[in-house]
Amino acid sequence: MCSIVASGCCWSRTGYAWASGQSQWWDAVHAALDSIDGVTSVQLDPLRLPPDFPLALEMDAGPHDQTLFFLGADGVLTGETWVASRNVLRVNYGLNLEQPEQVRLAVVPEVRQRLHGWRWVRHEAGISQVPDYNGRAFGAAGFAVDLDPGEFLMIAPNQRADVYGMVGGAFLVQEEEGTRYDSYVFLHADMNDVAYRD
Repeated sequence: MCSIVASGCCWSRTGYAWASGQSQWWDAVHAALDSIDGVTSVQLDPLRLPPDFPLALEMDAGPHDQTLFFLGADGVLTGETWVASRNVLRVNYGLNLEQPEQVRLAVVPEVRQRLHGWRWVRHEAGISQVPDYNGRAFGAAGFAVDLDPGEFLMIAPNQRADVYGMVGGAFLVQEEEGTRYDSYVFLHADMNDVAYRD
């Protein structure tokens, strides 16, 4: 699959990598993934969201206990144990103000523990109610990428994902009955009905 990558960056300290690709490659990518024995594919219906509204992609089937570690750019290793938690990729989008035809996707891994009640989230289109939770966003492990029209984003575990407790492995790798399963996340974003202000 490396031959189809247009651009990308890899953070070895997080255990995951990202790459962008052109939409004309998608059929070949999809066919290659479907040819893997035992692959399971889930395609979500398109969503319409206001800019900067956080979309949470839950990476777990249910809450579980886990210990997560993160090695910061300063070389300091931090870790915490999370009981009955879920791993989430928080995705936001907006315009690249320097190149308005591009969509800027920001992805931040988070761990969340569900609390009782709801909270309000403010965004450009107003205020929305979302479930309340306790958690931690791994901002230093997040990234932002500018996508041209027709490009898609892939997020996948990298060679460090098998290190115990690293974010990439905890979010994108599962082991069941001695078999490792890697998750690949593909995102495609389009901007439409954009109102320009004078």
